[in-house]
Amino acid sequence: MKIGYWAQRADDETAEPAPMLGAASPEDAAAALAQRLIEQGEGDWTEGPIRVWDAKSGVEHAVIFDVTASFFESEEEEGEFDCELEIVERE
Repeated sequence: MKIGYWAQRADDETAEPAPMLGAASPEDAAAALAQRLIEQGEGDWTEGPIRVWDAKSGVEHAVIFDVTASFFESEEEEGEFDCELEIVERE
């Protein structure tokens, strides 16, 4: 599968860029990285800027999205939480 987008935390200089396989848009790539950060941090990561760029155009054409995760109790499974992402492109 070809890499269409790369994504990286924009607020952490040491963060490694990650290939976002299967992302159909920059917003999808931002959402995929946010989900990965939430899962790795067990819910500690809840918001921050995410830089996304097309694999062909390179990082100099990156778009930054401000992403906020909201957690709420699952309606399907007691004691479980679901997550909703708000993704806003910076002007």
